[in-house]
Amino acid sequence: MMRRLLFILLAITTHQFAISQEVTYTVKPFSGKKIQTFDPSTAEESYMPKMESLESPYPSGNSYRLFLKDQKKKGSAIAKQENKSSRSSLNTNSSLNPIIQQELGMKRIVPVPNQDTSYVFDYSGGTPLDNTIAFGKNGILLASVNSFLWGYDTFSDSSLFKNADGSTRIISFGQFADTLIPDPNSSFPFDPKLIYDHINERYIYVFLDGRGPSDSQCIIGFSTTSDPRDPWNVYSLPGDPRGLGANWTDYPAIAITEDELFFTVNMIIPNVSWQEGFDGTVIWQIELEDGYNGEADLDVQLWDNIAFNNEYVRYLCPVEGAVDPEGPNAYFVSNRPWDAQNDTLFVVEVTNTIASGQASLNVTPVKSNVTYGIPPNGKQANTPAGTEDSLGLQTNDARFLGAVLNGNTIHAVGNTRDFTSNNAGVYHATITNVGTSSALSAVGHVIATDTLDLGYLKIAYPSNGTQYNQYVIGFNHTFTDVNAGISCIVYDADNDEYSEIYRLKDGLNYVDRMSGAYERWGDYFGIQNIHYAPGRVWTGGFYGLANRSSSTWFNDVSLNDSTLLNTESPKTEINDSKVYPNPVYDLFYADFVVEKEQVVHVYVVDMNGKTVVDFGSRNAQVGRNRFSFNSNKLPAGFYIINGISNNQVVFQEKIVRSE
Repeated sequence: MMRRLLFILLAITTHQFAISQEVTYTVKPFSGKKIQTFDPSTAEESYMPKMESLESPYPSGNSYRLFLKDQKKKGSAIAKQENKSSRSSLNTNSSLNPIIQQELGMKRIVPVPNQDTSYVFDYSGGTPLDNTIAFGKNGILLASVNSFLWGYDTFSDSSLFKNADGSTRIISFGQFADTLIPDPNSSFPFDPKLIYDHINERYIYVFLDGRGPSDSQCIIGFSTTSDPRDPWNVYSLPGDPRGLGANWTDYPAIAITEDELFFTVNMIIPNVSWQEGFDGTVIWQIELEDGYNGEADLDVQLWDNIAFNNEYVRYLCPVEGAVDPEGPNAYFVSNRPWDAQNDTLFVVEVTNTIASGQASLNVTPVKSNVTYGIPPNGKQANTPAGTEDSLGLQTNDARFLGAVLNGNTIHAVGNTRDFTSNNAGVYHATITNVGTSSALSAVGHVIATDTLDLGYLKIAYPSNGTQYNQYVIGFNHTFTDVNAGISCIVYDADNDEYSEIYRLKDGLNYVDRMSGAYERWGDYFGIQNIHYAPGRVWTGGFYGLANRSSSTWFNDVSLNDSTLLNTESPKTEINDSKVYPNPVYDLFYADFVVEKEQVVHVYVVDMNGKTVVDFGSRNAQVGRNRFSFNSNKLPAGFYIINGISNNQVVFQEKIVRSE
C-alpha cells in the first residue's frame, strides 16, 4: 500500500512527453473500481431478453462503412494494374499439415427426462460473433460471443455451466457485471476477450458496454482460481477516460506480461464523419496481482494520445508471449490499416511496470519488403460477381489482429488484399531485433489462394521453444463455392516454410442473417496454446449453419509430428464406447463393442503424449467388452487412455485422476 500511495503522489497529474519530434503521448494514473464478486455457481438461468437489429451500422457510423467501401475499390484498382503483385512466393511443405485431435461446436445440451439421450442445439450469438477462447490446465474451454460466456469440460465431455436439470447454462454479460449494466437490452454489451494466465492459473475476461460517452465502460473480470465456476473479481473502467463527455470505447485487444494486464481500445467520437470519429487508441496498463487478490481498487495507468509525426498510431494490437508471459516491457504492433496499399509497420513499446514508477513509451516505424492493403469482402454463394468490395462477408480493414513475441522476434498477422488474385488474404509479418540495440527489420508474406477468401485471424506458438519452432495461424474462410468455415496454416520458422491451408471446418450453408448489403463475419478469431501439451492449440472460429445463420466451432489442432504426439497415428473409428467414472478415484472402467474377435492394445499417456503405463495387448470378444484397472497408482492429474486394434481406435478418452 505504501508503494501505491507513493506512486499516486508522484504521478497525480497527467504528463505529456515528446520523445523526439516524431513521437508524442500522454500518461496518467487511474483506479479501477471493483463492482462485485461474481459467483457463477449461484447465478440462475437467465432469459437474456434482447431485441437487436441485425442491420446495425458500423460502430463508427455509416460514413465509415462508405469510406471503407471506397478504399476497397481503390485496392481492386491497384490489383488490376500490371506488376502490382505483392504476394511473395511461399515455400510450402505438405508434411507440416496439422492433425485435428478433437472438435466440437458451441452447443446447448438438454437432457431428455428419463432417457439416456439429450437434445442438442447450436448457439448462434449476435452479429458479429466476436469469437474469443481460453483453455486451462484442467481441460476447461471457455468461449465467449456476443453476448454471453460459455464453457465446456473437454475431459468429461460435458457442459461446464449447468442448470439443475443438467442442461447447458450460459452466463450473460449482464449477470457478470451485475448492477453496472442495469438494462443490457438498451446498452448492448459487446466485444468480449478471454485469456488464460497459465503461470498464475487464472482466467481474465474483458468486454465493453455502452455506445456513448455517458454509458461507455470496460468490464474486467479475474477468476479467483483455475476453475471458472468459482467466484470472479469484477471491475469497471470508464469508456470516456478523458472525462470530456466526448468519447466512447470500442474494439478491445488484450495480452498479459509477467505482472500486468494490457488492453487497448479505440476512442470514438459519436455522430460525426469517419475522419473525425476516430479519436486515437489508448493503452490500459493494470496490475494483475490486484485483480487476482480482489483489491477494492486496481492500480491502473492510461497511455493516451499516442502519435507518430502528429498522426495517431491506430488499432494497437498487444503482443503475447509466445510460450510464457514476457516482461517487464510490453509490445504492440500497428500499421496503416485504412490504406489501399502500404508497407509501413509500427512497434510500440511500454517500458517497465506501474510499480517501477519509471514506465515510458516508444514508437518505432519499420518498412516491410511486402505490401499489405485493405482487403475485399469475403465472397459467398449469393455474392454477385464484382461486388466483393461492397457485399459478401465484411472484412473491415487491414489492422493487425494477433501477434506473439518469441525471443527478439514478433510474428504478427492481419487481414490484407492479395494483389495477385484480388482475394482477401492473410498478412504475416516477421519483425526482428525487437528489444535490442539493432534496427528493426520486417519481412512480410501474403498467404492467399485463388479459391478462398481468408479473414479474421490470430496466431499462436504451440511449440516448446527448443525442439520445434512452428506457429499456427487460424482464420475464417469462405468463397462462392465454399461455405463460411474455419482453416489454419502451420509456419515453420526454422525453414521458412508453410503447410497447405488446412480446412478445419466447412460451413453447412452460406450466411444470410442481414437483409441486403453485407454480412458480419468477425470480428475476432480465437486461438490458444494447450500449455500442458506442446504442439497443440485450440481454435475457435465462425462457420455457417444450415439455416444460413452462424455459430462457433472449436478444434484441438496438433502439429504433424508423431514423436510429439507419441501415437501410432490410428484411424479415428471410435465405436460405441463408454469410460467411467470420470474423474476416477480407484477402479476405472472402459466399456466398448467390437464386431469381431481382435487383440486390443491398451495404454495410458499423459497430456504430453508420454506413455505412463502400458497394459499390453489383450483379447476382446465379439460384442460388448469391459477393460478395468485400479487407478490408485496413478498420480493425480490428466491422462488419455487408448485402446488400439489394427491401427484403429477402439476407445480413447481423456480421464482425470483425482486425489
